Amino acid sequence: MNLVKQNFKQYLKSLNIIHAALLFGQITFAAITLFLNQTNGPVIVDAELENIFFILVPVLFVGSFIASQIIVPKRIEASKNEESLSLKLVSYKGSQLVKFAMLEGSVFFTIIAYLLFGNYLFISFAGLIMILFVTYYPSKEKIVRELDLNRSEQGLLDKDNYVIAEVTR
Repeated sequence: MNLVKQNFKQYLKSLNIIHAALLFGQITFAAITLFLNQTNGPVIVDAELENIFFILVPVLFVGSFIASQIIVPKRIEASKNEESLSLKLVSYKGSQLVKFAMLEGSVFFTIIAYLLFGNYLFISFAGLIMILFVTYYPSKEKIVRELDLNRSEQGLLDKDNYVIAEVTR
């Protein structure tokens, strides 16, 4: 195992790759379930159970969205108080992963509901959640704004020799 040092460009690229991979997984799973439902039909034909899922899906999404709106800002606030820029960014990455995971869980649950019942309302809702997920794409400007980085910290982001994180590969 090697210890690899990352500058900000590499850090941002790794965060963007994680985001893109999670989104790709959601889209792929949705495409597979669309194909399966088109070829085999729904797995369960039970109107009562489907009605329960019509309640569960939005409740799970709203719950996870609200939880992420509470948890992530607290984590980002804690990131702002870190001593160094490197620690701020490592902590920020963790908070972003929490946000991604909470939204992705809702998407997968909604896609599974579509797989089970074949109702296009579920897959449409999953598509809307994926669009929201796309808006969470990490960028330098978003990181600077959310962490309230000062000018000197922003200047360090552009330096290729400034080590942001050390990653074990």
